[in-house]
Amino acid sequence: MFLDTYDVRANFNRRTLTRLRKEAREQGLVAQIKWWGRDLLFYLLDRFIRVLRFLIFRGAEGSSRKDTRLDQQAVWLRRSLIDLGPTFIKIGQALGTRADLLPLPYVKELATLQDQVPPFSTAEAFARIESELGRSLHECYPEIDSEPIASASLGQVYRARLASGEEVAVKVQRPNLETIISFDIAILYRLLSQGERKRRLGRNAA
Repeated sequence: MFLDTYDVRANFNRRTLTRLRKEAREQGLVAQIKWWGRDLLFYLLDRFIRVLRFLIFRGAEGSSRKDTRLDQQAVWLRRSLIDLGPTFIKIGQALGTRADLLPLPYVKELATLQDQVPPFSTAEAFARIESELGRSLHECYPEIDSEPIASASLGQVYRARLASGEEVAVKVQRPNLETIISFDIAILYRLLSQGERKRRLGRNAA
């Protein structure tokens, strides 16, 4: 993702260096030497990143190769969100509805988080049902599927049948959900606070 958009970032950095060069000329020799050091560092990093991008993408910028990269990146993002847990899966679900913000391959891949998240143990799910209802599973549901029909960020769903013969869907919440989400929200809040602080510092410095 970073390498795909590097040209935009590089152009922004180049404009920033041009502005700093004008300021350095007004501030004297020491400021000009500092600017020269920054300019040299930018040049070296720019060459390195462009070579790296060429080696990774092998110089091919055709539409089919770009589409393949987008597909691979979308899969990586979906898997990463799943690994991070329920809070981030929920964020991915929201992003999967925003075709105005993300490329289509991302939207399609994230849309699978609505009901195709890897399930947790069925044995644990059945134990939670018995614990919540205070009865054995057979007493609650004479018939219940051994595998979930869908699994998402907060829970998974089983098809079951009541003693009356009525077919129902049984949704079981993921274990330790409250603890996990509280922890994730605390982390996100801290990151956002730090980002806002840096943004204010950057605005003041400018």
